[in-house]
Amino acid sequence: MKLKPSSPSSRLRSGGISRSLLTAAVLAGPPVMTAQAAIIYSGIQNLLVGPPFPGGAPQRTINIDNAGPAEFTLVASATQGKVGTIYSLSLSIDVSSTFDFVGNTGLSLLGASNSIGAGSAFSLLSNVTVSTTAGWAGGTSGYFGFRFNPTGSQPLYGWALLTISSARSGMTLVDWAYDNSGASINATVRVPEPGLAMLALAGITGAGFRRRRAVAISI
Repeated sequence: MKLKPSSPSSRLRSGGISRSLLTAAVLAGPPVMTAQAAIIYSGIQNLLVGPPFPGGAPQRTINIDNAGPAEFTLVASATQGKVGTIYSLSLSIDVSSTFDFVGNTGLSLLGASNSIGAGSAFSLLSNVTVSTTAGWAGGTSGYFGFRFNPTGSQPLYGWALLTISSARSGMTLVDWAYDNSGASINATVRVPEPGLAMLALAGITGAGFRRRRAVAISI
């Protein structure tokens, strides 16, 4: 295999391809961004509350956006009774008074396809009110929704994945996500989806690159 110098005709063809790509980019305009492009994802956290120790802790304070005051606290407590140890698991509102859980009187377990947004029902909880996980069976892993307003001007909606241990002696906050545009978000949505125009432009660019290689290389 050897490389041939580009001929005038091949340079014209490659120049035409470049102009075509530029024209396509101009006509396409800026990439189409969906509401999901504004999703902020925590990454896997696996924050354990309760035994086994030392991996677990009696409680953990959670800061959803890593800015300002924390939003809520995971609490695991144990009481020694006559028939054994009684465990209590709860999520309590922290110093942020603009944070609410999805639910009516407690913490609702959401399905993977549930949407959290302006039409959702939120528990109106104060700093001293506790939202219990009593409705979550031992060994349950599921999603709950939340709403918070970190700037005071725009409510934001999100979800979190919570796992309850089989004996209800502890829980693990696996991960969470929220949409920073104020749009609704479906449980399980973790990453933004690229705009269709951006994908189309990437395909055109790839085709042009392969065409230039075919013109410049001969066997």
